Amino acid sequence: MLDKLQQHIDKHNLLESNDRLLLTVSGGKDSVCMLHLFAQLDYPLAIAHCNFSLRGVDSDEDENFVKGLATQYGLSFFSKRFETKKYAQEKGVSTQMAARDLRYAWFQELGFDKIATAHHQDDHIETLLLKKSRKASLEGLCGIPVKNGNIIRPLLCFPAQEIESHLLQNKWAWREDVSNASTDYQRNEIRLLQLPSMEKENPNIRKELLQEITINQQKYAAIQEEVKRLFPFVWKKSDAHQELYLKELLSHSQKKELMYELLKEYGPLPWQDVFALMEAESGKEIRNQYYRLIKNRDSLLLVANKIQKQASVQIDKSICAIELPIPLSFSVLNRSDVMNLSDASMAFIDFSKLSFPLTLRKWKQGDVFVPLGMQGRKKVSDFMVDEKLSIFEKESTWVLCSNDDIVWVVGHRLDDRYKLVAQTEKVYLVQPLKTTK
Repeated sequence: MLDKLQQHIDKHNLLESNDRLLLTVSGGKDSVCMLHLFAQLDYPLAIAHCNFSLRGVDSDEDENFVKGLATQYGLSFFSKRFETKKYAQEKGVSTQMAARDLRYAWFQELGFDKIATAHHQDDHIETLLLKKSRKASLEGLCGIPVKNGNIIRPLLCFPAQEIESHLLQNKWAWREDVSNASTDYQRNEIRLLQLPSMEKENPNIRKELLQEITINQQKYAAIQEEVKRLFPFVWKKSDAHQELYLKELLSHSQKKELMYELLKEYGPLPWQDVFALMEAESGKEIRNQYYRLIKNRDSLLLVANKIQKQASVQIDKSICAIELPIPLSFSVLNRSDVMNLSDASMAFIDFSKLSFPLTLRKWKQGDVFVPLGMQGRKKVSDFMVDEKLSIFEKESTWVLCSNDDIVWVVGHRLDDRYKLVAQTEKVYLVQPLKTTK
């Protein structure tokens, strides 16, 4: 068993010779076996034990038992008592999830190079069945990763039966957690009832499920490689939003899997709705607590879900710059100093035609102006359609007003009535404010 463990470590490059390794030991058979095995290998070791205060005296006896093992091998011992139920109530999560969050956060605080958990092959299989019951993504159907950051699973090559047999053969004692016999937890139900039942029908079921995990891992690795290939072509990022171009994705045989990988870090998202949005009409959107995902012609716009209704801002003659709601600078120039009038991000306005204070506000339905180069009035909404502005760009558009007139659709078009003419002497220049970070 020791040789098999070392081969597994080497195959997956789980440890370097100088890695400081923290073994997470509950006192149960799996973690106890892991401790005894690693005590025979040449790695710098320490032991960590979590007392979740869930089983009264038994929890304290578990801690003392593990402490005794640490003393037996002369290893550093770390333990911590948690108020797990209190934490679960405060966070609104299950006791199991609370315990998971607490232990992994504490393990990382201890500052070791690698952290080993005692997950084994049966845990691998149970995770697959659990994830299938919850209709998980392809990533979820890959079982337990052999390593995840500095977390390693050196026992994933061993079935539970082999671990128990090795313990009995060596007369190594362990602690039993009575909660493992309860079917109140779904994972326990899978282990105690569902999997044995499946095994009666098909004696090879465990082998087949392990093969399924391997296939899923291969498929997922291929998806990740495809995401790396596509990413530069389908993602466009700016300070304001991100845009995901759909043309190549829609023609891909694994478009749903690719979409999930591209967007999962912005979740949780209603994935069936996301997949439907790919082929929905422009303007449809979904959102979660943090983001909005908006269909815009042949792309999806990902926008931080923090659009605020800003009050209008008054711009007096004395104001030379503002940072909110948008960063703009204001200056008065001589007509002779103005050479370039072609930059749409700037407004060159006939100063004499303005009535101060000016007003900066979000555009609204019913707004009209006379676009530069035209004679008649045009609705701002129609102008934005003609300019093919995205939904996000429309929502982010501001207008600069003098009295009731729109002088400038900011960043897009000046009103023709306020353009520079031969008689213009002073120019009011409005442009994006250059900020330094």
